[in-house]
Amino acid sequence: MLSSTPTRAFALTMILFSFAACGLFQGCRQPPPPLAIAAVDTGTSVDEENRVVVSSQTFSPQDTIYGSIKTEGAGEGTLAVSWVRQGQALDKQTQIINATKPTWFAFHFIPPGGWPKGTFVFVFSLNGEEQHGRQFEIQ
Repeated sequence: MLSSTPTRAFALTMILFSFAACGLFQGCRQPPPPLAIAAVDTGTSVDEENRVVVSSQTFSPQDTIYGSIKTEGAGEGTLAVSWVRQGQALDKQTQIINATKPTWFAFHFIPPGGWPKGTFVFVFSLNGEEQHGRQFEIQ
């Protein structure tokens, strides 16, 4: 029969090895990185995960245009978007989010009477920090 002392010593060694491998007091799981914008896409529809189905930067005047924003990291925040033509916002929208994993968030807009032909920008930001834009064309 095996002695319990070698078994205990082995178990204790394995536990100490686990602590050393993960960082003695940090645990094995590192905190997720802070919430950030990872990708942006535009199109005329989104799927059940709010991802643009077919990416496009050219649309027709009657299209409903979706802007889909992917976040990475974790945390609470506010996504803000504007649909802009020649420096003038046609519409502004916000979503308060609380992401725990990479997630897509969708916004959509069609002006009353349809889109006039020309160049537009889908402007977006997270928590009011630096704004970015994705240009699109109405033909």
